Amino acid sequence: MRRFVRILLLTLTAVLLLAIVLSVIAQEGNPGLDLPQQQSDGTILLFMPIVAKPTKPIQTGDGFDMAVFMIGDSRLYEVWQSINNSQARHQTQIDGSKFFHTKNSEWEELWATGSFIYRGTDTSPGNGEYYTLRDYVNKNWRYGSRWAPRFWKVGQIFERNPLVTFYKKDNCSVVVQGTHRTYLKFEAYHPTFTFPSGITLSDVVQFAWLLSPKAQPTERYYYARDYGLVGWSSNDRGFSHISEIHAPGARPDNTRENIGCLNTSSNPVGIGPFTPIEPLAPPYIYRVK
Repeated sequence: MRRFVRILLLTLTAVLLLAIVLSVIAQEGNPGLDLPQQQSDGTILLFMPIVAKPTKPIQTGDGFDMAVFMIGDSRLYEVWQSINNSQARHQTQIDGSKFFHTKNSEWEELWATGSFIYRGTDTSPGNGEYYTLRDYVNKNWRYGSRWAPRFWKVGQIFERNPLVTFYKKDNCSVVVQGTHRTYLKFEAYHPTFTFPSGITLSDVVQFAWLLSPKAQPTERYYYARDYGLVGWSSNDRGFSHISEIHAPGARPDNTRENIGCLNTSSNPVGIGPFTPIEPLAPPYIYRVK
């Protein structure tokens, strides 16, 4: 009993001390706290601040955190595709350490480390094909490729040179493969961005895909906080962009297509650690992000 009384007295003392500290802070003008109020019966009411999700992107001295923009919260939305005047339903899906940008049933596989955003496989290049990216690490072509820095400053350019292997979806036979040196530029951060559909989103980053550091952009990509991929544009294919946002529960989640023979090995078929590899040839170079 004495132990219970002792604990109760210590708890009450801690509460009173906290009330005094909060009162002092509030009197000094801290906008996040309200002054404690004492009721007629002596009860002290404490008003603690509510910590909400930040309204601005996470930034450090190293730049913007790309994961904030690229990893959506699983909401469903439509993207109008200019190339064929149709809509595709998009959704970011998180599966373990990976996240997937789904477009109806097709998907792009990505993951984030403390330093980079990686890409693995993309099933959406068309023609019944998919492609996989690999980086040359420790004398092997390791599955997945560094696609962008995790923390990035506007105006910086990132060089990539992965091995790209295109496969047939039905039997995973190799169609073509080669290295593909390109550059990704962090062109802009937009506090708000209005798309041609009239939809305005907050916190949008804009990337430019370049064939050389000083070249004009071949394609641009747009990623928005809470959404992920919301648009892309090129001179020959127009501007594909978010066109409709679905209310939670209004539509079923996207179902990712399954490729039973998907090859995620370190060295693809026909490629050894020292096999000479030619650069990827057109038109395939334009079908890879």
